[in-house]
Amino acid sequence: MGKIECFDNFRNDAMDIVGRVSFDLGDGLRGRGYFHDYGFDKYGPLDVAEELLKEFLGRNRDLFLNAEYVLAVMWGKENSTFLDCFMHSEIEGDWRTHQDKVSSFILEDGVYLPNMKVISCRHAMRVMGREADYVESVGSLQEYLEKAPAAKILFDNPFLKK
Repeated sequence: MGKIECFDNFRNDAMDIVGRVSFDLGDGLRGRGYFHDYGFDKYGPLDVAEELLKEFLGRNRDLFLNAEYVLAVMWGKENSTFLDCFMHSEIEGDWRTHQDKVSSFILEDGVYLPNMKVISCRHAMRVMGREADYVESVGSLQEYLEKAPAAKILFDNPFLKK
């Protein structure tokens, strides 16, 4: 965990995620963070983005008390940095076929926005879908957290003509 992956070799017009990092902040706050190109100049480079991600999540630890794991996407707009967070909790049954609850939170510059109606953007939703598909290919939560899906899987879109 903790090694930043840069996606320069995979990026395309349909998916503008520039990188990702797995994190474990202790006390069960663990997961993966993705970094969107939109506003990247506001919060990049990737090593700075990783520190911001950890700072924002750590500052809001109380939001994630029931988390089994968290997926997050960072992006920027104007003078703000946002973190769209998806907390997975109450995982029951077989790992590959489990049902869980997903709660979403948006942080702006590390501050929780409780009245935000927007969940996230299309690219973030696509990453969440690919992550959900990936769950079915690994045997446990631990394995899922230790090994992220291949970058190529995130960027392939079978609906785009080749």
